[in-house]
Amino acid sequence: SPWQPLVGGRSPPLRPLSVPLKLQFAAFPSASSRTALSMNSYGLMSPGTGFTTAAAPSTLGGGLLRRQCVRDITPMARIPRVPGRPPPPPRPEGERRIRRKEFVSGFTLGIALAVAGYEVGPSMRMYPTARDVPESLIRQQGWISGVVETVPDGDGFRLTHTPLVSISLNLPRPFGSLGDPSKRRLSERTISVRLYGVDAPEIGKFGHTNQPFAVESKKYLESQILGKKVQVQTLSRDQYGRIIGRVKVGMWPFRSDPSEGLLKEGLAEVYKGRGAQYAGNEARLEGYEDTAKRAAKGMWSQGAKRVSPGEYKRALREEAAAARVKKATTTVAN
Repeated sequence: SPWQPLVGGRSPPLRPLSVPLKLQFAAFPSASSRTALSMNSYGLMSPGTGFTTAAAPSTLGGGLLRRQCVRDITPMARIPRVPGRPPPPPRPEGERRIRRKEFVSGFTLGIALAVAGYEVGPSMRMYPTARDVPESLIRQQGWISGVVETVPDGDGFRLTHTPLVSISLNLPRPFGSLGDPSKRRLSERTISVRLYGVDAPEIGKFGHTNQPFAVESKKYLESQILGKKVQVQTLSRDQYGRIIGRVKVGMWPFRSDPSEGLLKEGLAEVYKGRGAQYAGNEARLEGYEDTAKRAAKGMWSQGAKRVSPGEYKRALREEAAAARVKKATTTVAN
């Protein structure tokens, strides 16, 4: 065979070759047809090819087959495409632009939803107690909503958190505080909230007497929020773990702020103790307090006999400390 490699590096005498050569043109003369050309080494066409061409004889020398063809090919017939799956039609330019816009819109929407979920996600979760409220929400001074369950005194209450959209599954579980929410203790299923900016007269506990106007303050707060749905802006957390919150009751533009109402009625004073929060309304709250003082409303009607809630609690702490010292001294003496 003339395709076998030469032995000894010598070329045999030149002789005509009758090696059929087939040239396939996938894109000539058009992209939808194939053209085939068969010729022998003298440039003669094989029967039935339908082409005319001129070619120089191919020679074999030095182990290399040299073919020179004159690129003057005139197609006379076409071989039809082999039956099969046709290529997909080209996509119109308008459809390409629409697909691109759909991708950009979907990508942008996904980013927006991710950011919104990160921002509002904490306010959509269900928080059973005050310790479950995340610090991130408090740092952002975000809002939570709920129904007020009980009012223990004039400046605090407990509410059941009811977010607009809850993403937590409150499934019944058989053990302890994870059981049915309606059967849990109030402290295990409600958030303890202290009103911002105010200090109301103290309700007597552990055998102590009530401060003057303490019951009136409690009754006023019950009339404003008990059993109602309220919005609470989480400002901070006090030393007892309660949420210090700014409370809004009712629908705009008829919303009310219980802290402002207590000050107007003379049933509380502006809180000046540790960790006081005013949500930027300190001047307005002090104005309501001054108005009640001048009108001698509520606890301001006592005049010089009035004891502030702060002084009353300080006296109770000192009394409790003195009782502990006395008990310890008696134990050592015995």
